[in-house]
Amino acid sequence: MGFLDIFKKKDNQHSSTEANNRNEINSVAKPQMNKPPFEINYKVLSDGNFQVELYERNAEFKKFYDITRLIISKQQQQLADHTVWDCSVSWYGKSDCHMIDPETGILDSPRALDYRNILAEFDVRLLQTDSNYCNAVMTDLMDKKRVAKYLSNGLEENSPNPCGKYIGGMQQAQNNYIKFFYGPAGRASHYSPSMVAERQKQRIEMEQRKQQAIMNKRAEIARLQNELNSMQFDER
Repeated sequence: MGFLDIFKKKDNQHSSTEANNRNEINSVAKPQMNKPPFEINYKVLSDGNFQVELYERNAEFKKFYDITRLIISKQQQQLADHTVWDCSVSWYGKSDCHMIDPETGILDSPRALDYRNILAEFDVRLLQTDSNYCNAVMTDLMDKKRVAKYLSNGLEENSPNPCGKYIGGMQQAQNNYIKFFYGPAGRASHYSPSMVAERQKQRIEMEQRKQQAIMNKRAEIARLQNELNSMQFDER
């Protein structure tokens, strides 16, 4: 089965009119109150990858986002003895200002295009057929702070919990869904050639920023010293 297969009188009249208007308003408003707390949209992209977006109607204000976008690559990876999905995830707000991408011509939120690359485990079929499972994956497993924590940990050289870009997965447990983290998969990602190279690149960039900061401080000290010397010369 292919990748795409798993994804588918005047006063009286006036009073009567007001009453009718109220009834009409109420009849329109009631369905709004019965809307589910989240809305899910699925889309197959032009490159064959699969996109899921979940909108949280009652998202906490402190999260600063109410839409999570997940793009699932057609290709899976093997970490230790687990098969994981190579994904890109982003977070943005429904009220965000949208802009036109000059390269693609697509109207989108800049935050929606600010992706983080991750490796995760989940059931793509359940993601489409079980809205509660999808909600758990998108709001819990893909929580922005949680993902940021794992990715930051993956850039630590001697992390006590090596994970690389692997953030764990979501599985069913009795009548609920729970997150899990498979240690060997995390270590396999953490010490993969790509992650070793990424940490080396980070070390070089940090050293460059450090040296630049030192040079800036020295230049500032030299400038202040010149001003002091000039003041002392003028006093003479």
